Amino acid sequence: MEKINILTTNNFKSKLYFFPLRMHSKMLREAGLSFHFHYRLSPKLYEANQIAIDQKFLKLYRKEEKNKMFDSIIKIRERCEKLLWFDTTASTSILEPEILPLVSNYYKGLVLKNLNSYLKPFYSNRIFSDYYHKIVGIKDNDPIESLYVKSKPDLSKIKLFWNYSLGGSFGIKAKILNRLREYLPLPYFYSIKLTPSEIQRPFDISCRISCKYERESIRFQREKIIKILKSKFQLNSSPLSLYKYFKELRQTKISPSPFGWGEINYRDFEVITCGAALMKPSMEHIHTWPDFYIKDKTYISHNWDLNDFEEKISYFLINRNYSEIANNAQNLYRKYLYSKKGHDEFIERAIQIFS
Repeated sequence: MEKINILTTNNFKSKLYFFPLRMHSKMLREAGLSFHFHYRLSPKLYEANQIAIDQKFLKLYRKEEKNKMFDSIIKIRERCEKLLWFDTTASTSILEPEILPLVSNYYKGLVLKNLNSYLKPFYSNRIFSDYYHKIVGIKDNDPIESLYVKSKPDLSKIKLFWNYSLGGSFGIKAKILNRLREYLPLPYFYSIKLTPSEIQRPFDISCRISCKYERESIRFQREKIIKILKSKFQLNSSPLSLYKYFKELRQTKISPSPFGWGEINYRDFEVITCGAALMKPSMEHIHTWPDFYIKDKTYISHNWDLNDFEEKISYFLINRNYSEIANNAQNLYRKYLYSKKGHDEFIERAIQIFS
């Protein structure tokens, strides 16, 4: 039996990423993989063949304490057969490049297809922020240091694990169950209800998104999309209660989901579960798994400069292709949530990572 200890936190995104390991624990044990979760540095952490560290654990340390954390990582590396780093941030960026030389592999839920891109800095540490900085001239009031990989051989350590679509927390019922698990020993299972895409949908578009990002280069895309939707489609994007938000999505045909801190966000899977057609800036620059981003098949793709945004909405509404897009995405999501084939694929991926 291969014993893997995971050093993680109670952060919501950490829980999303590691949910499938908990849910499939029996199948994983049958495959020879035993997982145990730890929330602090302790002697028990070292009682494993492999140790995986969640990037969110590093965030518990203040900036001036990071050297102390790096010293701990070196000690951990010396006492286990394999040390894995799980980057649970939202973007494709490598936000902890100094970790690469210290670990066996560096796993992300979404990775740039061109690994050599990690050898150069991006403005605001995002490929899309860099795009808006260079093409549109967007500048942050308080620019941050751009991080990048210093050694080309370290690129081979950058690997893909899975995205948080498998986190089991999209929808009101799923959110309630995950909150209860903080206090009760409830089993882990998928409780996500998929609303059929073919039902009557009185609203053409819904886009209830936040633009409250401190960096101008991050929020620019969202602000421009809201401006287009308001001026061209008279859309109201003000916040709703959770209940009203999901009710509206279940009555919507097309729902844009711009980039936030990263390319993938929670809203993507909320849109898919509610049966609306997901619309996003082109995702062709990334690898992710499961891959719900097949251009104009499982999502409506538009250009980063938004010059085709209005045209794409009009085309899919007029031709009613939005229902097919939504249905394709739901069928793919249903496979990974509820079919044996989808569960087996996850087990195979876990074996590849931890074997």
